[in-house]
Amino acid sequence: MHVDAVQRGGVAYGVTLLSFDDNRRLQSTLMAERATHAGDHWVLEQVKLTRLESDRTATEETTLWRWETAITPQLLTLDVVEPETLPVLELWPYAQYLKQQGMVFVDIELAFWRKMLQPLATLGLVLVAMSFIFGPLREGTMGARIFVGVIVGVVFRISQDFFGPASLIFGYDPLVAALVPIAACWLGGTWLLWRRA
Repeated sequence: MHVDAVQRGGVAYGVTLLSFDDNRRLQSTLMAERATHAGDHWVLEQVKLTRLESDRTATEETTLWRWETAITPQLLTLDVVEPETLPVLELWPYAQYLKQQGMVFVDIELAFWRKMLQPLATLGLVLVAMSFIFGPLREGTMGARIFVGVIVGVVFRISQDFFGPASLIFGYDPLVAALVPIAACWLGGTWLLWRRA
């Protein structure tokens, strides 16, 4: 599916639908100038349907076409928004929808897990900060503690920015990509506090 533009109110322009068989061979293409959402279906306008047969192609044009699909205007607008800006309650259903359609959903799932695990990340950084107060840096100057704190925060952020895209490239679970920096932060903070004791 391809859509050139989506407007509020469930109107889409430049809609192209591709239909494939079980062997992933193109069966037909449908192009519509405009689509309007009508509850449980879409009404496509100015439609041109091309069917690919074994020895020829058949073209059909019609003014209106009813398209039965679970795709809503909200799902169409989600695709043009960065996953990090979406609310948590929209990320998981959207990832599941993309998964059902056989589309790439790992970036959406990664954004979901990052948002869900954000409280653990914050607590991990607080644990590291506590180790600066009660741990081995207690005797250090305030400037040294601030410098080390900034470095730890930057390294934490870089590790999040590294493991997230790495999960997309290497294909491991986005939950792991979100957990690794948090676990490292918790382990580091615990180790620094334990070392003091």
